[in-house]
Amino acid sequence: MLTYKNIFLWCGFASFAVANGCDDHEFKSGHSSETTVTGEGYAAVQSIFQSSCNGCHSTGGTFPDLSIDLCETVVGVDSQQASLKMVLAGDASNSYLFHKVAGTAGDAGGVDSIMPLGGALAADEVAIIESWINDGASCEDSGSQGDLPEDTATSDDPVEPEDPVEPEDPAGDGQEIFTAHCSGCHGDLSANDYHDLATKVPQRSSEELYTIIQNGIGYMPPFANTLSSEQIDDVVAYLKSTFN
Repeated sequence: MLTYKNIFLWCGFASFAVANGCDDHEFKSGHSSETTVTGEGYAAVQSIFQSSCNGCHSTGGTFPDLSIDLCETVVGVDSQQASLKMVLAGDASNSYLFHKVAGTAGDAGGVDSIMPLGGALAADEVAIIESWINDGASCEDSGSQGDLPEDTATSDDPVEPEDPVEPEDPAGDGQEIFTAHCSGCHGDLSANDYHDLATKVPQRSSEELYTIIQNGIGYMPPFANTLSSEQIDDVVAYLKSTFN
């Protein structure tokens, strides 16, 4: 289900804001292969983040802020989920941000989930981010964004939602579903509770929690097209039993 410390999402997991006062923020849908960015350098990286990540990772939202100067928000900045820098200039293999988009965060000692939520980046986009980091993570615009499609990140218009997909078949109990879909933002709860669910869950009824997971709230995206009703029920039961 969900799945960045201080993300979520409440986005990447993350990543669900059982929050009481999330800002009124429009969530931009997950990455679509039709909006793949080509080119290289800082401008291309910014375009990727704007298209696929800034719905959650923007000013006032989930850590890290990918909507402004990346040299201030990620380059040389400590990760909140692993003992790595978010971006270590010149070394993508030791940059937690790269591992999050590449799906190898668990191997790097962090939360084993991939970002952005709702769908991984295309392989060429991950390669652009990797090359930018390995080339020194410069935050100066080279003046060219390569061959950016007109309908991608250069527009301020929200990304249109993808066609609904059939919900997955129920699999595993609530804790397993939470770990797979939500822990990237909320933590594994046994050691971390990044969005204070211990306080927020008891304040909500099971029906309210179900609605939040199904429809999203604040920075947290909806999971109606990702999880079946049975899976959402299982997650609600897990949260209620954990934070009673």
